Amino acid sequence: MKIRLIFSILLFITLNVLIVSFPDSGNPFVVVPDITTTSDVVTSCTFSILSGSCSSWSEVPNQLLEIPEECSDSLWSKVILTFTAQEQGVQYDRFGAIWIGDIEVVRTTTPEPTDSGITWTFDRDISVYSEYIRSTKNISTYISIPNNVDSTYTGIIQVELTLTVYLATDEELSSGSFEDPPYVLPLTSAPSSSSFPWNVMQVSGSESLSYEVTLSEYATEAYVELYASAHGCEEFYYSNVPSDSSEETGICGGGSYRELQVYIDGYLAVAAYPFPTIYSGGINPFLWRPVGGIMSFSVAPRRLDITPYLHLLNDGLSHNISVTVFGNNPQSGYWYLDASLLLYNHESSNEKSAISSDLYVYDSSPQVQETTAISRSLSISFDTVGYHYFQTSRVLTYSDGSTSSRTVDGKLVMHNTNEVKGITTEVTSQRTLSEITSKSTSADGVVSKLTTIDDFPLYVYDYYSEDLTTMDLEAHVNYTYHRHKRYFTSPSIKSSAKILSSDYMTRSNPVIVLPDKGLDNAEADDNEIEVFSISWNDGIAAAAAYNRSLDHTLVYVEDGISLEKFTVSSASDDNCFDSATVADNGFAIKNDVISNDCSLPSDLNLCEYDLCGNIALTSFELIKPMKSFTSSVSKLSGVFASSNTIESIKELLSIDSSDHLSLNRKESLRQPRSESSQLTIRNSRSVYKAESLRN
Repeated sequence: MKIRLIFSILLFITLNVLIVSFPDSGNPFVVVPDITTTSDVVTSCTFSILSGSCSSWSEVPNQLLEIPEECSDSLWSKVILTFTAQEQGVQYDRFGAIWIGDIEVVRTTTPEPTDSGITWTFDRDISVYSEYIRSTKNISTYISIPNNVDSTYTGIIQVELTLTVYLATDEELSSGSFEDPPYVLPLTSAPSSSSFPWNVMQVSGSESLSYEVTLSEYATEAYVELYASAHGCEEFYYSNVPSDSSEETGICGGGSYRELQVYIDGYLAVAAYPFPTIYSGGINPFLWRPVGGIMSFSVAPRRLDITPYLHLLNDGLSHNISVTVFGNNPQSGYWYLDASLLLYNHESSNEKSAISSDLYVYDSSPQVQETTAISRSLSISFDTVGYHYFQTSRVLTYSDGSTSSRTVDGKLVMHNTNEVKGITTEVTSQRTLSEITSKSTSADGVVSKLTTIDDFPLYVYDYYSEDLTTMDLEAHVNYTYHRHKRYFTSPSIKSSAKILSSDYMTRSNPVIVLPDKGLDNAEADDNEIEVFSISWNDGIAAAAAYNRSLDHTLVYVEDGISLEKFTVSSASDDNCFDSATVADNGFAIKNDVISNDCSLPSDLNLCEYDLCGNIALTSFELIKPMKSFTSSVSKLSGVFASSNTIESIKELLSIDSSDHLSLNRKESLRQPRSESSQLTIRNSRSVYKAESLRN
């Protein structure tokens, strides 16, 4: 709850007394699939890129990047960054980021340490930045984890960063499976823009980060890579109440609807929902010991397709690209955004020979409906439904009258219910569902299409109470990351792209058209063949209770349990990654990886919650058709066609308890651990347990 957030800030400023740190626990870890490589025969080199400590708020340790000679002159097929850290004592969870040059490569949060100390590590595939890292001269690695260290909060974070570089093999180079990595253009350039990078990354309310961009080289495909994390009153944005109810409830305002948005020259290019990342100490720290939350160690960036705007950006003139968070709370809430531009140039493309281009932009703008109800028990319930439909489509015309097109089509829907019970309890249920399709049709009629469906259900029970001497926190969290990617292609069929009107096709300069509805070219055609699909399902159910004295010198209850089930499935491999993890009171009692062997097309590989490698849509390798991988969540077209969109969304996004992993509830009476203490646990309540998992 946001009430608890305010109390936590007050507790930060305490008291030069000996406080009780967390009990010993296993080293923190997160469960993710192994990062795969495209070849079994590889040559690699591993080298340190930074070693330092984070002990103050504003320091930014940095180290000049020195690539070993044996790796500097060869092409790189893969680059893995390994983060390893140690911390001991008493400290809160902290946020942080890592940059190589001006490119952010990691957004992270840190776990809370123990007296005996903790060590944690994770890998991140940063191959998409490989050519920038390899070829940019005199760049450094930077890390910023703003930290406060004093006689009470003693934890200093010691960090070691290494790169492992895999050289492109002769097989990859000769077979043509090696694709040149994109040209990476930093937009935010945080390390070189400020001595404290976060200063240039922060946005609040309706603020945006704006960049003037001039492309020096022609590009045929473009993506904005956007790192985003919520802080202050935005950290738990999904449980924020409408602004006009903030003062009454004592909870942060702004409502619960959020979108990440990219604009080019003032026109919407693309939008996406953020994943509700819960940081390593979020809601209740005993939820995340030792198993971290989904993306808590490595907050994945959103890769957003802006290719339809390229014929505009390719004119050699300056253009404005801006990023923002729709719904961002102006009341002491803020987001940190950091953006880079990924540019591909496919030499086989004939786009330069086009005699005219037209850009169609449709934007419904986010539509949000908030309703409030007060029950007889004086609990307040907030119901929020939101949706957004957008489409951008670029059509190129050639001298022979043929056309090619690139379309990005987005459908986003969200439903959130939030019940506030007095000043102690808040119960939030939310589900966001989005379907974003990128579709490219060449002049000879070959279609390449990628549809990404993201489904993020979330349930949070959050209790906070205190008397004159004691505070009590109890929580139950249940949330899931579900992503489903589907690749389609079609044989060459000579046809014109679907356009609204041929009247616009006679102009030589790019023309921006604002139709009153989207183009009908995002749905699957009869001749389109699904050639590959893959799905991620990572679900966590966790419960915790924490009861201590207000001065943090005595702790009475420390209890937590979590269950995580993570699978990855493709059309050809059911559950090619399958893991089950159970943690109880700070230690993993089960951590089984049942399978970890996913077969992917030769130019793609698995990395955490997405695909890495050759992500460019128009160069995706055509493989033989696989069995259909159906999805029950791809029903958004019907929602937007409905006469009552709001009610259709509520029906579609109804959250059944069976959608979540379950923990059984157990009532238990909490007793003080210290018999000498005169303090009482006045607010101790029940905590969720999973007795069957403990046996």
